[in-house]
Amino acid sequence: MINKLISVSLDVSKSYTEFESTLTYKLFIELANYYNVKYFINVDANSCTRDYYNEPYYFVNRISYYNKPKIVRLFFLFLIYYKNIKNIKREKANLVFLGVTSSISDCFIFLYKLLCPKQIFYVQLYTPSVNKSRLVRDILDKLLSYNLKFFNHIGAGQQGNLNCVRYNIPQSKNLEVEIGMPDYGYQDRTFFDLNFLYVGTLNGRDVWKTIQPFDEFMSNHQDRNIKFHIVGGGKDSEVNLILSLIAQCKNKSNFTYHGRLSVKDLKEQFANCNIGVSFVPNNDFWQNSSTKTIEYLLSGMPVISTKGFFMSDVISQPTGVLCEDNSEDFLRALEKLYVNVEDNIYDSKYIRSLNEKYSISSVVERKFVPLIDSIL
Repeated sequence: MINKLISVSLDVSKSYTEFESTLTYKLFIELANYYNVKYFINVDANSCTRDYYNEPYYFVNRISYYNKPKIVRLFFLFLIYYKNIKNIKREKANLVFLGVTSSISDCFIFLYKLLCPKQIFYVQLYTPSVNKSRLVRDILDKLLSYNLKFFNHIGAGQQGNLNCVRYNIPQSKNLEVEIGMPDYGYQDRTFFDLNFLYVGTLNGRDVWKTIQPFDEFMSNHQDRNIKFHIVGGGKDSEVNLILSLIAQCKNKSNFTYHGRLSVKDLKEQFANCNIGVSFVPNNDFWQNSSTKTIEYLLSGMPVISTKGFFMSDVISQPTGVLCEDNSEDFLRALEKLYVNVEDNIYDSKYIRSLNEKYSISSVVERKFVPLIDSIL
């Protein structure tokens, strides 16, 4: 008999494209090869007007969530909790998967265990709080730490030991496993035309700091066809800042902001580009594993990336260039990468081979499925 796994989400996606970009979505695509899976998701009823999402193991809850007062959104959050608890009780799954972050919405997950005491849960930690306020980060981390005390099976992620300390997780509860990263398809890259690709949220990443350096870099090498493609969404203020900076560039026609893309369209960008960009502030709370960095590397792209705990492990001379989180050093890194391209440093097959172990299909088969089976 095939074991049943379900996952319940607290996030409300503004679009199906946004939902498809989540790591849990990509994980459950793989887990469907091994288990009977169901994933209960929430989408905004006002922006998701058509139900074209037809995969049989996804169940959609439509809710009018965005553009509502905060007090109304808080009410809807508890309504989502109520529906999730009903789904957990009704499904009687062998395991309930919870993907959590240090956020307000995840501050009440203890209710799941409190109201479903016999249910087995697995909690996967994703991004810790990255709020710019240290006080807010500390409060959210402590609230999540309290919630985690109710659960016995916790995946602390790439920074297992650091997260165990951060959330006060006993080692006996920590399951050292990674979920893995999506693989958008390998290509043997050539580097005469340089097509850079940034994929990810724009919120809090300071991607705007890359615009002026790219413009100067393009002017320095007009013998090359150099493009910069930006994929992802964010607050209007973040998006508008990037667009206004692009409008001021001498080479503004070489920049393209795509917004959020479907998985199909994103794969096309991975096929058309040949260098990945990972840019986040280099501080004590942006030290997490980077999904997109591994996705670039799996596709055979070298990466230009800001320094960090995880980045330093995967970015080296054969795979890209590291830089500080400022415009001046980003330009230096662009020029260094250009020299490496001229010297034929980068080999796409070799780049992929170094990182293939991180692909979501590989990790699920080698580590995640054995872990789930051991819990069951």
